[in-house]
Amino acid sequence: MSSRVGRIDAQRGPVCLLTGAYDFSCAPEDTLRTASKISGARVSIMAALGHVPMSENPSSDG
Repeated sequence: MSSRVGRIDAQRGPVCLLTGAYDFSCAPEDTLRTASKISGARVSIMAALGHVPMSENPSSDG
């Protein structure tokens, strides 16, 4: 991961990372690892969704 990620300032603008629970191209573990490098980042793991939730499960509340 680029060292630049740690320089992201979530105080200047909110950082919210979203990942589907079944996302194999950007797994929840990857998202959590990235968020841990960004002070103040928020993470939401969307249950029952993969990488393209709007087409995989459009009626889901996520």
